[in-house]
Amino acid sequence: MKNMLFHIRPDLKGRVSLDAIKLKKYQCSQCQEDTIDGWEFELDGMLQQITAAQQCNSCGTKELSRQVTAELNEKRLNLLISNWYFISDQETAGFKNFEPVNDLVKDAKQKTMNYVGAFSQKCLKEKNLLMMGSTGTGKTHLSKATARTLKARGFKVGFITAVELFNKIKATFDNGSADRVFDEMKKLDLLVIDDVGVETVKLDDVSWTVRTWTEIIEARMGLPNIWTTNLDEPSLVKVVGQRAFSRMMENSRFIDLFTDDYRKNKTVS
Repeated sequence: MKNMLFHIRPDLKGRVSLDAIKLKKYQCSQCQEDTIDGWEFELDGMLQQITAAQQCNSCGTKELSRQVTAELNEKRLNLLISNWYFISDQETAGFKNFEPVNDLVKDAKQKTMNYVGAFSQKCLKEKNLLMMGSTGTGKTHLSKATARTLKARGFKVGFITAVELFNKIKATFDNGSADRVFDEMKKLDLLVIDDVGVETVKLDDVSWTVRTWTEIIEARMGLPNIWTTNLDEPSLVKVVGQRAFSRMMENSRFIDLFTDDYRKNKTVS
């Protein structure tokens, strides 16, 4: 054991004799126990102490395990987000560049910003937002601004269109992995589903769509969600079904954006 010192400090060979070396136990920097092997000797009239490590094997193993676990969790989080966050890095939609063209749209922006603030402070009174309104009134812009802001603040956020979501579920038909989709869905702090209603293109799909919406809404029960749609209430009920619609309305704030196309107004002005 004394010879190990010279493997660690080869410069001490010939300068310190084995007889002058004492083996000692030193305190682990982590657990504060005397578990670290070390050496004590005199060199040039000065007492020297050298340890083989800063942490004992037990603490070192725990630290390595913690680091590996943290890395795995980071990889899982990155994979989860990549599977659900369908907003490109080049996207610029934010609250600062959203210009309300009338009081209705201005109110919608303020309600959405209030939601983001309450979400960040974990004091949401109403967990969900349901944005219903005419095409082009800014629903997608506001929902993307919300998703981008909360993701930047460290929350696990998913943003997906209803079409992309249903394609994701349909893609599991051959391998039977639909449960994985719903399991991942439950792990998100916030799920934004944009353009609800455009996923149903065939009458034959309506009954399956209704059943699937029920599964989606129930999988996210008790968790924050944002839904946007161009449909009015009666039309939305036909698409998602009465049961899913009732669940969507629970603990939700409704934002009305049935107004003139704001893009047309901006062109005119």
